[in-house]
Amino acid sequence: IEEGKVELVDILLQAGADVNQRPAKYRGATALQLTAIGGYIRVARKLLNRGASTS
Repeated sequence: IEEGKVELVDILLQAGADVNQRPAKYRGATALQLTAIGGYIRVARKLLNRGASTS
């Protein structure tokens, strides 16, 4: 996600990755928050389509 790799995100989502997980490694930031910071619009759209929380 940090590099905006859409294909990798697709694989993770298909494998059942939790789009709202808040890993300690990223100080509790969600994948959607990280994509917003990085400007990865395509990845953000995929996460939102899979139910990523905006709050």
